[in-house]
Amino acid sequence: MARPPTRGLTDREAEILVCLWETKEASVEEIRQGLSEAPTASTVRKLLSIMVERKLVVGDGNTYGRRYRAVRSPRDLQAPAVRRLLDTLFSGSAEELVAGLVDAGRLTPADLRRLARRYGRRG
Repeated sequence: MARPPTRGLTDREAEILVCLWETKEASVEEIRQGLSEAPTASTVRKLLSIMVERKLVVGDGNTYGRRYRAVRSPRDLQAPAVRRLLDTLFSGSAEELVAGLVDAGRLTPADLRRLARRYGRRG
């Protein structure tokens, strides 16, 4: 039985997209070298094939030395990922997510002050 399609991005897909966002475009080998615990080239090709089907990346059409680039921007993918995270782990509470970031040391008091200035009172 076939595995159901993945909602959102897998960790590897996200890692490939980060590589493509940084390089603008890359070959299978360039992507492979940029990944943690570098998988085989055939694994990267398979992942890219899936990502092309999902309209996350496109290839340049060359048979040999094909180069890939991201179709979606980081911003396009962040909002749905944050919503999924909020709904799944924080019962929809943005306040609990922020508290978790503070508790984990990923959001400092200075960060909170900057965010308060940036998003201060909205009428």
